[in-house]
Amino acid sequence: MIIQIILTTLIITILLIVLIIIYKKAEKARIKKQEAIKREDLMEKSFGVDKTIKNPLESLHSLNKIAKRFFKEYLKEKYELTYREFAEKFKLKKDPYTANFCEKMNYLLYSGKKVSREEVLDMIEEFYKIVKEKS
Repeated sequence: MIIQIILTTLIITILLIVLIIIYKKAEKARIKKQEAIKREDLMEKSFGVDKTIKNPLESLHSLNKIAKRFFKEYLKEKYELTYREFAEKFKLKKDPYTANFCEKMNYLLYSGKKVSREEVLDMIEEFYKIVKEKS
């Protein structure tokens, strides 16, 4: 009788542990999916960029135009600067986050490396944070 109670308790405990593990994995997947949706909505609302990003390079060039215009106005520059020049100016202003964004944009635009959708989404998200901080 005692052995049967112990076995039943052990089985119930194991089942509970398995259910908890399954629940946690499902919750992580749900959160990850929500974050991806939120990120894409933010991109679309903020910059009017199509969520699907069928052509990452084209989307990167759209971001390039918006970001350069923003930085030019923010720094009150009279002429177009390169991302390297923007990065130097932001380093002098003790703004490493924005300088790093400029360096990444320079790399993605001119390295010849194929740009992925995820990289474009990351850059849009970073730029959104910069705009939010500086506005």
